[in-house]
Amino acid sequence: MQRCTTCIIPSDYPGVTFDEQGRCNFCLSYKPYKREDNEEDLVALLNSRKAEGPYDCIVPLSGGKDSVFVLYYAVKKLGLRAVAVSYDNCFVHEVAKRNMVTACERLHVPLIVKEAPGKIHKKIVRQALAMSQICRAYLHLCTDCGLMHKATTLDVARKYNVPWILWGSSTIESANAHMMALLGGKNTRMTRLRRKFVRIKQLGLGPVKFLRLLPHLALFNILSTYRRWSMGAPLKGGYKKKNENGNEPTVIRFYDYVDWDVNEEVRILKEEPGWNHPEDKESRFDCTLHCFGNARFLQDNKISLDGTMLCNYIREGKISREEALAKELEIERTIQQECLEVVNQCGMKNYKSPPVQIRR
Repeated sequence: MQRCTTCIIPSDYPGVTFDEQGRCNFCLSYKPYKREDNEEDLVALLNSRKAEGPYDCIVPLSGGKDSVFVLYYAVKKLGLRAVAVSYDNCFVHEVAKRNMVTACERLHVPLIVKEAPGKIHKKIVRQALAMSQICRAYLHLCTDCGLMHKATTLDVARKYNVPWILWGSSTIESANAHMMALLGGKNTRMTRLRRKFVRIKQLGLGPVKFLRLLPHLALFNILSTYRRWSMGAPLKGGYKKKNENGNEPTVIRFYDYVDWDVNEEVRILKEEPGWNHPEDKESRFDCTLHCFGNARFLQDNKISLDGTMLCNYIREGKISREEALAKELEIERTIQQECLEVVNQCGMKNYKSPPVQIRR
């Protein structure tokens, strides 16, 4: 199988073309991310609005290296009074849980963990897995976790009048970037609707399959709606509730202001806040459901979702092509077993796992 000579995009990735040197059109058209702001701009922004409560900022924490580094930087480098907030979806990796507790203890930061009632997230995942079995293709099981984390974070921010939320993501890590490139256009309602039609076509849902799917789909939506309601997340639309001083907390994408070096960041994290990772995985291990997003993307596009982000890191000069390819092959090698472990955790006996096509 041919891959781009610059990144690791395979030849059967939708919409890919190669030039005479074997470079893909995505690399040829890629414009390196230019950070318009820096740490001085971040400090000025933070100083523009002072906290009226006990905390200067909230750091949503997952236990992965990016969010732990944000917490470390906020406390040690910026001198902020921080509070960490996490949403437990029942599928947080044990190492990630230890990372959050250890980092907060060493940095003397309170940790607030919230969970939806009645292990409802696990029930939602069971319905998604049942639908995956009918469709013979893994569905994306990241079922509104981001929204739940946001709802939890905003709830704490309003309670304590915290003005700033330091989110540990950056523009180059956008999960939708590659799908948007495939379909064209921005992340609009029409684009999202088009994505759904593309997915239905790919799954080949006939009348019989669709009828078998309906009960699980109905229960999935009922449980999801109840979870949103129970966690105080909006059932539709944006957040309108204001906190006591009449101002909404502002979300700051931390890595749009602060540059980071992967190797140096990991060294600092291990030495100071005591961050660690599983033996076979350094990134994106914090939620065990992440493997399903990789599996679905691999089925559709012949490369994992993490693999497309690794391509961005190559283009940004943050990782070598050889390192990225080794990581991608390891994802493909272990992805089926990771999915099966979640199935077993959900107690689904006699489950027939959808096949994950591995390309070599």
